[in-house]
Amino acid sequence: SLARIRIGLELAKRLKLVRDNKLYKLLDEKAYPSFSRYIESLGIKYSTAAQIISLFETFVLVGEYTIEELAEISYHKLVQIKPYLFEKKDGEYKLSKSKSELKKWVKEAGSDLSVNDLTIKVKEAEVGPHDHQWIHSKKCKLCKIFEYEKN
Repeated sequence: SLARIRIGLELAKRLKLVRDNKLYKLLDEKAYPSFSRYIESLGIKYSTAAQIISLFETFVLVGEYTIEELAEISYHKLVQIKPYLFEKKDGEYKLSKSKSELKKWVKEAGSDLSVNDLTIKVKEAEVGPHDHQWIHSKKCKLCKIFEYEKN
């Protein structure tokens, strides 16, 4: 549900504070020698925590959107547009596109486009106009291995 992105970003705000200030060590340094151990003790996958923190760092801290402004946008859509709009340099996220480009893509993410359609639009923006070069694949029914052949 869309309320989950609001909760996720609020949680990310707090987890970032805990991570950046190593507050988990104040609870019990032996039980939580690392942020990942602390996160796992909460029943959250580390990769999930890292992803929501990165959404908070990019769209809220760098992009200057409020959590409320992002609350109606699908988490999965924000994940799709983030790599196109932001880059990480020296451990810090930076906007790699203009503010107007950021605004345009956040608006697109907030539209009724499906995640798949948004992903296609991002890929087209990255590559530019082109003739598609399709790749055909085969999949083994038994072992599920894919084999690709160029057209």
